[in-house]
Amino acid sequence: MVINLKDSSHYLKTELALGYGMEKDIKSIQGKEIQLRDNIITILRSKSREDILPVENTENLKEEIMNQLNDHFQEEVITDIYITEFLVQ
Repeated sequence: MVINLKDSSHYLKTELALGYGMEKDIKSIQGKEIQLRDNIITILRSKSREDILPVENTENLKEEIMNQLNDHFQEEVITDIYITEFLVQ
């Protein structure tokens, strides 16, 4: 994903992977893929470069994304967020 950050003079290029506990959860995740991607984009667009760049903020960002995404399900399906690419320009 390439996302304009809140301050509009910077952008974020990132790739995320979702962790889940049960094999059956993948179907639930795939069924809501569009909503989940939209939610991730919304969260990241609300952040400035200063919000996301410090390494110590990474865990809080991952926790925020995971909590928001799990709101789309009746039970906690997503167990972790893995950041596989992260570039701020």
